[in-house]
Amino acid sequence: MPARAFFTPLLLAAPAAAQGETGFLRGAGKLDLALSWNVDDYDDFRLGGSPFAPPIDGVERQLYGAYAAWGVRDDLDLTFSGAYVRASADDGPALGYEDEQDWQDAAVHAKWRLHEAGLGRGRLTWLLAPGIRFPLTEYERFADNALNGLGDGDVVLRARTIVQYQWGGLYAALETGYDHRNGRLDDEIPIHLSTGFALGERLTLQPFFTTILALGDTVANPLFEADEDGFTRFGLGAYHRVRDSFGLTAALRRSDEGRNESTGLSLGLVLRF
Repeated sequence: MPARAFFTPLLLAAPAAAQGETGFLRGAGKLDLALSWNVDDYDDFRLGGSPFAPPIDGVERQLYGAYAAWGVRDDLDLTFSGAYVRASADDGPALGYEDEQDWQDAAVHAKWRLHEAGLGRGRLTWLLAPGIRFPLTEYERFADNALNGLGDGDVVLRARTIVQYQWGGLYAALETGYDHRNGRLDDEIPIHLSTGFALGERLTLQPFFTTILALGDTVANPLFEADEDGFTRFGLGAYHRVRDSFGLTAALRRSDEGRNESTGLSLGLVLRF
C-alpha cells in the first residue's frame, strides 16, 4: 500500500491539540487538505481542587479545524493547522461564565526526513519537525473566563522529532521533543504515539496515545487542577480512502485532565492534490 494512503490528519479538540504527526511525507508538489469537526463532552466537570466542589453540567468544547500539508521536496513537508472553537456549559451563565467562540490557535511545522534505512523486514525513518504555535486572535485566556476560556494564548516554540517503523501494512510512529512556552506557563514535553494497520485496500485504523508532561507547577487557570498544561488522551481513528483524491476520517477518544475527563468525537474530510 502506498505510504500516502496511511495519512490521516485528525485534529483533536481541547484546544487545537493533534494526535501527533507520523513519518509519512507527501512527496514533491503534493498537497493534502483536511477539514474536521470535533466535539468533547466532559463528565462531572469540577472547578478547583476541592472534593466538595459541585459538578458543572453540560460542559462542551467544539472545534472546527483546518489542516494543510504541502510537499516541498520528497524529503520535506510544510504543515499548517488552525482552529475555530466554541466553548459552552449549561450551568455557565448561572455561575457567571459566558459561552465563548472565536478563532483559537494556529501551528506551522516543517517535517524533514533525516534518515531512512531498512531494519529487519521493515523500514525505519527519522525526521525533525520544528514548529511554532500562536494565537489567531486575542481571545480571553482560561484565567479570564475560568469555565469557557478558549486557551492560554501563549506563543509556543516546538522542537520535535519523529521516529517511525513501517512493515508492510503496519506502522508505529513516536513524536516527542520539547515545547518552549513564551508566556507565564511552564515548558512541556509532548509524547504522541500512533500506530496504524490497513484493512483491505481503502481502510486504515489508527490507535493513538498522547500525554503532555508539564515541567513545573504553574496551571493555565488557578481554578483548575489541570487543563492544557498536562493531560493524557487515547483513542482510535479511522481513514477511509473513498477515491485517490479524497477520503473520510473519524476518531473516538478519551481525555484525562486531572479531575476532569471527557469523551470526544472527530469527523473529517481529506482532499488530496
